[in-house]
Parts: sequence; structure tokens; C-alpha cells
Amino acid sequence: MKGFRCDEDLGFFLKKPLDQLCFGLYQIAMNFGGGVSLYIESSLTLKQRDGEEFKFSSPYIGAGRLLSLLGVEVVGARGESDGGLSLEFSNESALFVANDNSEYESYQILNGSSEIIV
Repeated sequence: MKGFRCDEDLGFFLKKPLDQLCFGLYQIAMNFGGGVSLYIESSLTLKQRDGEEFKFSSPYIGAGRLLSLLGVEVVGARGESDGGLSLEFSNESALFVANDNSEYESYQILNGSSEIIV
């Protein structure tokens, strides 16, 4: 498993809309414009514009709330010091993906042919 540096340049997420969400029992796939994908296998938190927060973990029951992000562009992306990932969206929602899966990868980011595995 590759380590994740919190100073990793994640600028390739910026201005990319979320085009597709795929739900599996143990994984959520988020496909953005421009060939950027995020595969999540850990817990995640969605914070909406009104301040309401929703936490999801595998299996991802109730994660349909993520549908509010479809078609919305990413305006901020950063790695956290604990290896987590934060994405901010143009509709003032934010998504935090935790680095808390001790048995498998927590998440994978694909940008064209390069990948980050945490």
C-alpha cells in the first residue's frame, strides 16, 4: 500500500464534476470528469450546506444522500495529516473520506494512469 502525503498535489480534482456514483456492498465509486475516479472502502462523512452531517461506513446503507453531489464541481481538494481526504464542492457540501480501514485500502484515487492508494 502506498503512503499518502498530506502535501500531495490534488489539483487534478478541481473543476471536475461528479459524473457517476456506483454503490457496492463494500465500496463506493465516484467517477469525475476528466478521467478522475475515487474508490472508497472506508468510512466517510458528507457535510451539506445547511450544516447537516451524515456518516457512512461499510456496508453503505443510506449513502444515497451522496446523490446530491452528482453534476457538482469540486472546488477544493486536500489530503489530511491522518491520511484522510477532503473534497469541497461548488454547492457548499464537503466530503471527508477517512483513512480507517485496517484490513484493506481505505480509498484509491485514479487520475488517468496514475494512482494513489491509501
